[in-house]
Formats: sequence, C-alpha cells, structure tokens
Amino acid sequence: MTRDPKTKGTIKLERFQSSEMKPSNRGIRDFLEHSKIAHGVLKGLAVLGVSLIMSDGVLTPAQSVLGAIQGQSPLSGPAWIHVLTFL
Repeated sequence: MTRDPKTKGTIKLERFQSSEMKPSNRGIRDFLEHSKIAHGVLKGLAVLGVSLIMSDGVLTPAQSVLGAIQGQSPLSGPAWIHVLTFL
C-alpha cells in the first residue's frame, strides 16, 4: 500500500478518553481543563513566548547593523563629508 506523499510526514493526534487514563493523569487533565488559574498562567506563558520571539526578530537585524557599523574604520576629513558618505 502506497501512501500519499503529501500526508507521509503528518502525525495523527488522538485524544485519550478520560476513562482510559490513570487516575493521576486524569486529575492533571481535569485541573488544566477546568481551572481558571491554569488558563491564566498558560495564556501568560503563551504571551511571554510570543513576545520573546517577536523581540528576537526585531533586535537581531538591529544588532547586525550596529556590528557592521562598528566594524567600519573612521574616515579622515571634515564631518559633513562623513554624513554625505554615510547617506
């Protein structure tokens, strides 16, 4: 039987029924699904993670440009020539 190449790398996620789980795991699932505190903590962690990824995307190019500018050697001559050259 050949598989479709588009679905070859996909994974099917299945949710276990609560009756099939161990009691300790069932308790953790119930807490995560029904606790408003757990929902708030998870949302806060999600916002923190997204903000870290976005800030990395903003700061990395700026650091690269600053590193390239710092690596340049200073030119000799009047200051207005440096400004025109840089622009």
